[in-house]
Amino acid sequence: MTNNRNTEVLLAGIDLAWQTTKNPSAVALGKLAGDTLDVTHLEPALYGIENIRSVLAEESLHGIAVDAPLIINNVTGQRPCEKTLSANYHSRFAGCHPSNQTLYPNALSVQLADQLSEIGFQHLGSTDTPWQIECYPHPSIVEIFGLPERHKYKKGTVTERRLGQIRLAMMIKSLATSSALKLSLPGHVLKLLDEPYINDLSGQSLKSNEDGLDALICLYIAGLYQRQADAAVYGDTIDGYIWVPTAQVASFSPGPAHPLKPRPQPINRKHTAPPKVGITEDFRNGTTQSTTIGYINRNQQRVLGTRGKSGTDHRAKAYKLECLNSKCGHLYGANGTDVFLRKCPECQDGRPGIPY
Repeated sequence: MTNNRNTEVLLAGIDLAWQTTKNPSAVALGKLAGDTLDVTHLEPALYGIENIRSVLAEESLHGIAVDAPLIINNVTGQRPCEKTLSANYHSRFAGCHPSNQTLYPNALSVQLADQLSEIGFQHLGSTDTPWQIECYPHPSIVEIFGLPERHKYKKGTVTERRLGQIRLAMMIKSLATSSALKLSLPGHVLKLLDEPYINDLSGQSLKSNEDGLDALICLYIAGLYQRQADAAVYGDTIDGYIWVPTAQVASFSPGPAHPLKPRPQPINRKHTAPPKVGITEDFRNGTTQSTTIGYINRNQQRVLGTRGKSGTDHRAKAYKLECLNSKCGHLYGANGTDVFLRKCPECQDGRPGIPY
């Protein structure tokens, strides 16, 4: 990592709602000088590109890290960078959702990136001139803090989401003592990271706080990019890319993000009855292509396997499905007989899930 210590630069991190103007975005600004990044401003709920650009209108803004696909050329499926990153982080549950022009025509994220390019912010540009990068918080958090897998704070019950945010806030505050890049947080931002404050949130205020934490992570990623930290670049500036820092800059062990059930005790098969045939704790493939783990149907619903539990259709098994649409990720059960046409109950008005 080089120093770039001679000049103070203004950076931005954006958690962008790139699908619709009805969802808010969050923007964090900070000044990087030497090995310290001072957060100067945080807007956790902005609507539309124009409001985002008004926050970014600072003339001295030098670099921007955006959590959203900035280049989308593929009509269907995943971008090549998403496929490669997902293959690398799949075992750590930090892969990508697909983005394409069919799912997200005229995406606001691409519009913003094009507007930034027109005023001189180059994709993956030199740190000596204005630049912009696409980032992805999940694998970045894994790398920055040396976590074994993705930290969970976006889905689950209100209690689980609060706990996930509290632990992410603890990680962010631990960056204040990083020997690689210190993060300095002003009082009005520290309030958003306080445990009592987060424990009082619900509904849209809880979601907005999540977006604000994401924006702070994006800002920190921008600081690492400006200081030329070790990183991996997935993809390219033609068909899309994602910049992920690979250097661990802080040490933190937050524990599980969600309360977990006690692990079952190992089975001593000499003294216990054998398990029921066809029912195991592990998920496994079905017997058809559309019930194979990893199969993605036409509505972007991915099969995560079956435990052998009976479904609600005649002689059908229940399968666990995951919605791959951006910022959804809903998990639910479906009969193997209708996996191929299932829609998400959460974001596509599909039928309610079944036990799996």
